[in-house]
Amino acid sequence: MENTTQTPEQIVASAYETYRAAVYGFFKKRLVIDFEAEDLTQDVFIKLLNCSQMLRPDTIQHFIFAVARNLSIDYNRRFFKKLEVAQNVINESSLSANTTEDEVAYNELRCIEQKAIKKLPEQRCKVYMMSMYGEYSYKEMAEKLNISPRTVEKHLLTGRADVRRYVDAAI
Repeated sequence: MENTTQTPEQIVASAYETYRAAVYGFFKKRLVIDFEAEDLTQDVFIKLLNCSQMLRPDTIQHFIFAVARNLSIDYNRRFFKKLEVAQNVINESSLSANTTEDEVAYNELRCIEQKAIKKLPEQRCKVYMMSMYGEYSYKEMAEKLNISPRTVEKHLLTGRADVRRYVDAAI
């Protein structure tokens, strides 16, 4: 071990040279679209610079891969959510010729969904709305609402189930 004290920037620079290729390979294996691997690799080290108070040379490797794991989960979650929305739009546009009957049915479902959302507890409603109509990750929602990501996950799962039950009962 060295006796000299390194600044956080020096620790990150050294870690970048040491672990960049491994982090890049980590993302290449885990991402659906692998050309994003380089950008996410850069994001890991940018996050390290933003968390410089917690950096120590002996624990930085674990910290790097924890950040990389979280970024890959968030990225894939967003990717699949966008894919699901795009598929729904395509399915809706191909199945429907925008007939008056289809529009009425769609509007009725939206109205039922809105009523179900209004019945949710306040925090659960916020999480549901941020997830369904915003592009927030669990972590981002947790930060905005000052709750833990696990609480966000629980609110979202429960909220979706509550809305689904309400819509099913109304139909």
